[in-house]
Amino acid sequence: SSGINAEYGGIIDIETPFLHCSHFVRLRPIKILNNSRKMKGIVALLFVITLSVGVFAQTQTEIDALMDFYGSCDTGGILTNLGWGNLTLGPCSWGGVACSATDSIIGISFSNTAISCTLPASLGNLNNLETLQLTNNKIYGTIPAELGNLTALTDLELWQNQLNGSIPDSLGNLSNLQNLVIYRNQLTGTIPVSLCSLSQLLTFHLWENMLEGTLPNEIGNLSLLQEFDIDVNNLVGTLPASLGNLVKLTYFNVDTNYFIGSIPPTIVNLVNVKKMYFDTNNLTGTIPPFLGNLTSLTVLTLYKNQLTGTIPSSLANLYNLETLDFDTNQLSGTIPEELGNLIQLTDFELWSNQLTGSIPASLGNLVNLTILYLYDNRLSGSIPSELGNIAALQYLDLSDNTLNGPIPNSLGNLTNLIYLGLNNNSLVQPLPPFLNNATKFQVDINFNGFICPISDWLVQTSSASCVNATEPAKKPGRDPKLIKVIILVVCVSAIFIAIVTYFIVKHYKTRNYQKL
Repeated sequence: SSGINAEYGGIIDIETPFLHCSHFVRLRPIKILNNSRKMKGIVALLFVITLSVGVFAQTQTEIDALMDFYGSCDTGGILTNLGWGNLTLGPCSWGGVACSATDSIIGISFSNTAISCTLPASLGNLNNLETLQLTNNKIYGTIPAELGNLTALTDLELWQNQLNGSIPDSLGNLSNLQNLVIYRNQLTGTIPVSLCSLSQLLTFHLWENMLEGTLPNEIGNLSLLQEFDIDVNNLVGTLPASLGNLVKLTYFNVDTNYFIGSIPPTIVNLVNVKKMYFDTNNLTGTIPPFLGNLTSLTVLTLYKNQLTGTIPSSLANLYNLETLDFDTNQLSGTIPEELGNLIQLTDFELWSNQLTGSIPASLGNLVNLTILYLYDNRLSGSIPSELGNIAALQYLDLSDNTLNGPIPNSLGNLTNLIYLGLNNNSLVQPLPPFLNNATKFQVDINFNGFICPISDWLVQTSSASCVNATEPAKKPGRDPKLIKVIILVVCVSAIFIAIVTYFIVKHYKTRNYQKL
């Protein structure tokens, strides 16, 4: 309220409500001279002050929205302990709330606080909100469609909660949105086409939900997108060619879905991508040679698909590659010698395919390799001694092939080795001396062509037909195969005798009956 005594020698005594702090600003009494010019100046000054007080404050609508959130989400007094609900100090003093220079609410941020609640629809009334980060909590229920009213929003992060239902189409109205991060929830339904109109979007993370349907062809409209991750959902159909329009992508992940068809040729346009995951789908066709043009790649995974054909030698151009994993496909042909140029590789996996030929000696150049899995193929020839140059190697598995010859003693140089798998091959003696120190790492050389005597440790890890050299040799017994044959012959003979006896007895009884 305000009172003005305009008479000469009177005073102005003003109390102006200050909405943000919920208290009154009291102006000192000012004597007013009976002078029209001075009077006009003072009135103008008071008008400016009044406007200023009004600008630096939240609207009642904003306060109501925050109080709704407080009432819904104050799990165990978490928000109360952060000052929420204190209208004397105002929302800008509340923990997790960010305000602008004019005290408008521009951010709400809570991570790892275990708040458990549903999101009130009134959050959509925070017209100036730029950031909504409610991550790694226990927020459940659906995403309010009213969030689509937050046209100033640049960052929407609701990841790792218990949200369900579908993604509202209205989120496509967030024209300033740069980060859409809603992974690790229980969202269902399809990816709304409206999201493809978010022209400012940089990050698109919807992974580990239960989304279904196809990937909209309009996804290619997100021309500024840098990170695209929709893995671990139930998406189907083919990968749209429009993905090739996302030329600013540095991270691309569509793994663990049900995508079919081949890898789109337009993927060649993604020259800035560093990590690319196509694994665990139903992709068919061959590995495109053009992938060798994506020289920024550090990770390329295609495992657990139905890819056929050979491994392109052009992949040797990926000189920054650290992980190459093509396991569990139907790849054939040989391992290209040129892959030995990928000296940054730390993880190289081609297991469970139909690869043939020998293991290239050039793989010995991969000095940073820690994992080399080539098992369950049709590889032949000897184990290259050059593999002993890979000093960083921890896991080497060449089992379930048709490798022959002795185990190279150079593998003893692999001092960081944790596991050596050579079982189910045709390897022969002599055994290398380094195997005497096999207690330092796990070894499996079962089912090879080794013959006794072998040292103590080998009896437990090799073919059971070998004899422990520290024990007296057992006398040779009967051949188990021969015993089985004898038993089979006896059984068949017994059955034959029984059948013959049956017919003889039957014949005898018939004759006696006729005589009677």
